[in-house]
Amino acid sequence: MYKASYKVTIGHHRAYTAIANMPVESSSDNNALESHWPWTTVTKKFKKPQDQFVWDKFGNSVPMSTYLVAWVVSKFEHVVSPADLSKTKFRIWARGDAIEQTEYASTVGPKVLTHFESWFGVPFPLPKQDMVAIPDFAAGAMENWGLITYRETALLYDKEQSSFLNKERVAEVIAHELAHQWFGNLVTMKWWSDLWLNEGFATFVASIGVAAVEPDWKAERAYAVDNLMSVLSLDALESSHPVSVPIDDPKRIAEIFDEISYRKGSSLIRMMTMFLGEEVFRKAINNYLVKYSYHNAEQDDLWAELTAVNQQYGGLSRNVTVKTIMDTWTKQTGYPLVTVTRDYSDGTLSITQKRYLAVGNKASSESQPSWWVPLNVLCQNEVGQKPEPVEWLAADEGLQTGHRYKHGSGTGEWVLFNAEMIAPYRVNYDADNWRLLSKTLNSENYASIPVLSRVQLMTDSLELAWTNVLDYEHALQMVKYLNREADYLPLSTGLRGLSKIENVIKRSPEFGAFQKFMRGLVAENYERAGGLSKKAILNGDQLNSVKLQVLTSSWACRMKVPGCEENAIELFQRWMSSDTPDEDNPIPLDLRRAVYCVGIYRGSVVEWRFLLERKRHSNVASHSDDILQALACTREIWILNQYLEWAITDGSEVRKQDSIGVISAVTRSTVGYYVARDFIYNRISDIEKRFRGSETRIGRIMRTLLEQFTTQKELEEFEAWAARHSKVLEGAKLAVKQGIEKARVNIDWITRNKEKVISLMRLSAT
Repeated sequence: MYKASYKVTIGHHRAYTAIANMPVESSSDNNALESHWPWTTVTKKFKKPQDQFVWDKFGNSVPMSTYLVAWVVSKFEHVVSPADLSKTKFRIWARGDAIEQTEYASTVGPKVLTHFESWFGVPFPLPKQDMVAIPDFAAGAMENWGLITYRETALLYDKEQSSFLNKERVAEVIAHELAHQWFGNLVTMKWWSDLWLNEGFATFVASIGVAAVEPDWKAERAYAVDNLMSVLSLDALESSHPVSVPIDDPKRIAEIFDEISYRKGSSLIRMMTMFLGEEVFRKAINNYLVKYSYHNAEQDDLWAELTAVNQQYGGLSRNVTVKTIMDTWTKQTGYPLVTVTRDYSDGTLSITQKRYLAVGNKASSESQPSWWVPLNVLCQNEVGQKPEPVEWLAADEGLQTGHRYKHGSGTGEWVLFNAEMIAPYRVNYDADNWRLLSKTLNSENYASIPVLSRVQLMTDSLELAWTNVLDYEHALQMVKYLNREADYLPLSTGLRGLSKIENVIKRSPEFGAFQKFMRGLVAENYERAGGLSKKAILNGDQLNSVKLQVLTSSWACRMKVPGCEENAIELFQRWMSSDTPDEDNPIPLDLRRAVYCVGIYRGSVVEWRFLLERKRHSNVASHSDDILQALACTREIWILNQYLEWAITDGSEVRKQDSIGVISAVTRSTVGYYVARDFIYNRISDIEKRFRGSETRIGRIMRTLLEQFTTQKELEEFEAWAARHSKVLEGAKLAVKQGIEKARVNIDWITRNKEKVISLMRLSAT
């Protein structure tokens, strides 16, 4: 038992309000409580301290881990959620001048909590739930039991000043933190090695909560894609780590709060729901939560509950247990590349597996890992039919020789694996099957390939080409269809893959050829999505329409689609001409970040200072965040240096919580990269001082910088500098290692592929 019950008593000035994990039992200014407080210190300021201070005694907590104990003493105001939304009393706290921005959270929170109680079959055990918006907060949010704290951008929403995407973010973070009330709070991992049992579950279950309260958003599908894309990128590095990672040094704990624990953990839980079925999964989760309530558990405890219920329903094919399957996914680093080679004469195919690596897919120096791979297969003539049951490629199959598989496609029909993106792995096909898939994508019938399958094809074709597994002729032929794609998920996935090329050539002479190629892909989508104007909702799907418009507008302006930058500048100038710019902003809410960036990039110090002034007057955190990002778009070197200086200076225009975002934004910009690189090298001592105790933030800075490298000289200079500052970088070892590996991948791509890819793009754009 690693938990205890806590009883909190807080003495505070009566001008403030105190809240803690449990409700207040009593409040008093009784002098008998003086022995609990260092009154001698207080009396220096107050003649009668007992008249100025009150004592709040809070109820005994349920048994919980120490890291969940919390209290807030503030002058915040609060709203109480409608009582009919949840049996639990909900209060949302914020600055008094921002209290009106709590309306959305006050309804979403209790709705999500009520849905989780039903979905888990376990009631929320506390009598109340407070949620607090903190103006300067290092984390995104923290799941303290009964008292969840949030960064303002993650809890507050103003329909007049916040974008639709910010609204989505608020719902997602609220759902994530409320999921923790069960996964992490009620049942806690035994040791940090299984952090993913907290964060992976909360990330996955957040999509279920959002889908329940905002069903039109299709959150389960969208979040699955977002999580998988992040996983497939980071986990392709040799320097990645297992989901369940041995932790023998407490100093390493902070390093594993990353995409692997959160997003790969979530992706693997989704995978289990798909091969076990939701009914089996939910029954097992209910058993797990009930059995280990107020206690600690490890992943084997979860596997046992899932296997037990699954066997009641007949078990898995090949008589395999959940533990046997899942240990190959949680205890090993990386994921497989599944290679499918068809025999067109007899309707069979051969399947092999090996670990996929971003470093040219070379063989690992370690013994070759293998996985139990769920095979979710779609044949061209089976589209629209009930999917076939999942079959398995065992961990010992497809290593030296191909595993044979029978399928139902004819000679001129494609076969598609991982059709519903059931698991995090990549698929490569023989050249003929790639051509058949490309032919369908580039036809009027492209939507006959399901949305998630189109996502899988975009990410696989571009990434396999990036690592020289697939010829770029195939990959660029596949993405040509994107100029007609009407769904955000495949389009954003394709553009995400192409952005890796943008990143490594954006400062090179060949960037113009890349821009011309990209204009051919995004111009039609940009116009169809509404350009930079307010528009009608496409097919009644508001969130998909907004995301399409935001995505295509950002790309269109960067790729110099005619009229995009001109329209953005005109909107920005209209705003500057307003007599009341803080009340009268003509730029559509969701397009502000893109338009602001163009206005600052194409403008001078006048535009920059105008936008900075708008931030000073803004009372909406999400709008301030948009401005902070846009201010990094300037090409004025002295302004960039000033901006970076603010990022490490207490009391400046940049709050500490926003410092990393500012430094990263400058580092990623074309001009800002050179300024930020010198700033980081020369001011690392000041940066370390700013973030002392938060080594993961220094790691983020290093990784962002390294991801911009494209030459061996840049990398060698960094490694020599890092050797001289090894003590400062001690707590960021993993991030630095991953960043160096990404830099090497970039450099290798430039050497191997740049000339050919630019040639193909020029040919395609003619």
